[in-house]
Amino acid sequence: MRKSMKLNNLLDIFRKRTLARDLALRLAAVTTIILVLLGTAYYFVSVTQAERDLSQQAARRIEELADVLAIPVWNLDEASIEQVATVYLQAENVVGMRVLDDAGSIMYESLTDEQDTIVETRPIQYNEKQVGIAEIKISTREVTELRQNIMRLVFGIVVAVTLAILFVTAVLLQRFLGAPLSNLTKSLDTFAGGDYGQRLEPMVQEEFNVIATQFNAMADQIQARDQLLEQRVADRTKALAISAEVSRRLSTILNERQLVIEVVEQVRTA
Repeated sequence: MRKSMKLNNLLDIFRKRTLARDLALRLAAVTTIILVLLGTAYYFVSVTQAERDLSQQAARRIEELADVLAIPVWNLDEASIEQVATVYLQAENVVGMRVLDDAGSIMYESLTDEQDTIVETRPIQYNEKQVGIAEIKISTREVTELRQNIMRLVFGIVVAVTLAILFVTAVLLQRFLGAPLSNLTKSLDTFAGGDYGQRLEPMVQEEFNVIATQFNAMADQIQARDQLLEQRVADRTKALAISAEVSRRLSTILNERQLVIEVVEQVRTA
C-alpha cells in the first residue's frame, strides 16, 4: 500500500507542472544530450577504426596473394592458382577473388552476391615483369554489424540512464524538496485559517531556512497586530458598556442634586 502511494506521488510529479518535474526533466535532457554526443563520438571513432583495420587487412591479403600467385600465373598453372584461391577464400572476410593473365583473360574467378565489399587489386609480377592481375573482395559485414551494435548499445544506454536519472531525481526531489514544501504549505494553510501562533521549525536547507525565518518574522508581526486590535476592541467594548450603564442609571434620576452626585461618582469609578 505504501509502495503504491509512493509510486503515485512520483507519477504526480510528472503529471503536473512542478519544480521537481522541471528539474528532473532538465537534468535528464542535459544528460541525454551528453550521452548522445559521447555515443556519437564513440560510434564514429569505432567505425572509422574498424574500416581502417579492414582496409589494412585487405591490403595485406592482396599483397600476399599477388606474391603467392606469381609463379603459378607465370607458368599458367591453373590448378595451382585454384588451390591458392581456395585457401585464401577460407580466410576471414574474404568473399570473392579473380585472377587475370597479362592479356586480361580470366584464369580464376569466384563470384559473390554480397554488395558491401572492399575490392583490392594488385599487379602480379615475376622477375620484375607484370604477368597478371589479382583481385580480392573483402566483406564489410563486420563493420555493418558493428555499426548496428553500437547504435543499439548507445540507444539502450541513453534510454536506461535517462529513465534512471528521472526516477532517482524524482525520488530525491520528493524527499529533499517535496517534504519541506509540503510542510511549508500546511503551515501556510494553518496560518491562513486564523492560527496566528503557527510557526515553522528551522530547516536543514539554507534556502528553506530563510523562508522559514521570514515567515516566522511575518507571523510575529501579524500576531502582534492582531493582539493589539483585539485589545483595542476589548477596551472600546468596555467603554461602550460603561457609557451605556451610566446612561441607564442617569436616566432614572430625577433630582438635579442627586444627578450631579451620581455623575461625579460614575466618572470617579470609571
